This record gives sequence, C-alpha cells and structure tokens, in this order.
Amino acid sequence: MESSPKPPIAVVAAIFSLGNRILVAQRDGGAHHDGCWEFPGGKVEPGETPEEALVREIEEEMGVTIVPGGRAGDVAHRYPHVHIALSAYFVVRWRGAFRLRKHREIRWVTREEALKLALSEADRRLVQELRLG
Repeated sequence: MESSPKPPIAVVAAIFSLGNRILVAQRDGGAHHDGCWEFPGGKVEPGETPEEALVREIEEEMGVTIVPGGRAGDVAHRYPHVHIALSAYFVVRWRGAFRLRKHREIRWVTREEALKLALSEADRRLVQELRLG
C-alpha cells in the first residue's frame, strides 16, 4: 500500500531591507545547505503563527528582536530530503546587534548581488520574485 505524501513543512524567512539592499546569511554547519546563503528564519512550531515563529527564530539565530510586517512572498519547494512551504515577511523594524549563532556571515546585498551568491533553491526563487519598494 502506498502512503500519502507528507505535507510540506511550514518555514518562515525574514526580509530585512535597507534601501535597495537586503540581508542574506550564510549557513554554518549541518548536513543540508551548509555554506548556502539564505534569508534567516526557520520552522513554524505547532501552535505558533508564522509571525510568532519568525520573531522567535530571528531572536534565536541572530539575537535581534524584530517586528514583522507584510508578506514578501511564498515559495513551495521540494528538496531531496524535505518539502517546504516558505513564507517570507518584510521586517518593519529591528532592535539589537546581529550576533550570528547559526550563520558564518551576513551581507547586505542588492537583489542582483544576491542572485550571484550560492543561494538555497527556495531562497533563490524568493529573490527572483522579490519586489523592493
């Protein structure tokens, strides 16, 4: 008997922007996507709203407190090891200094510069569709 496919894992990402630049972070460690660039964020835990998950994840990963704003985009992507449903939110404001806990480096880049980096596939699709004010 064939089992039904697992639903995608809900993940969120933060879009920090300063003018025409966005913040991307390079993953550090872990078997999947080590060294890839991405928007910071993570999994939505049971009982959390996407916005609550984003606030928690950014605090855990970067030591920054954020106020999430509007939705920046949605991407569903199937990696060999997992199927995700990624929702990205613009960050309206943030407080604190970035302290990297799960990333090697962060960079403020233009959309075009981001597309030249080794982005994870889902984040690359987000960048391609992203509209900055």
